[in-house]
Amino acid sequence: MQGYVKSVDGKIGDQNVLRYIRTNFGDKQEMSAMLGIQKSLFKQYLTLNFNAGVQHNINNGTLAQDPTTGDTFVDKEEKPLIYRNNIKSTSLVITSNNTIRLDKKKTWFLGVNYFYVDKQQIELGMLKNLMSLDLSIKKNWNEWTFAVNLNDVLRTNVVEIEDYQANGNYNYIKNDMYRRSVNVSITYNFGNQKVKKVRDIESASDAIKNRTR
Repeated sequence: MQGYVKSVDGKIGDQNVLRYIRTNFGDKQEMSAMLGIQKSLFKQYLTLNFNAGVQHNINNGTLAQDPTTGDTFVDKEEKPLIYRNNIKSTSLVITSNNTIRLDKKKTWFLGVNYFYVDKQQIELGMLKNLMSLDLSIKKNWNEWTFAVNLNDVLRTNVVEIEDYQANGNYNYIKNDMYRRSVNVSITYNFGNQKVKKVRDIESASDAIKNRTR
């Protein structure tokens, strides 16, 4: 289990200089169990890919010294400061990536992708729940593919972390990368035109899901 250590490292003029050091300060275990279904319904007008499960995190770490100098962390009253993270958490995980065919000729497709990860304990504290709804529409015309993707439609994919320590310390982190976006793409398919083409709706949630594991 790794995290960042923040400590005061001398002064430049009247200003304190902060340094951030990444260090290994404990152990972390992650276990997950998932059940899923992938099925075509309504004469292949709907392709459903749904997964649900649980993720269990075990954290066991403490940090009381600067790993480079051996200096002990103390507060303004010279009392020792020890960061502890020995909390377990169990989280619900849901992903649903679905493709809806909008016409008989298989030229129009609507993609509806959703994921939800319940709050979970990580190395910096308790990560609040994350979710995202992504929509896409795709048109196939001869050898051309036109696509529009709407990411994080509900503006819910924002990282928030809280940490309460027994000594009264409190830490809060909010990382809003503003993942709501619109992507437009036009693709031309070169090659043997006699070969049947398979076109899939892309899922925009894969990268965020990987970060939360």
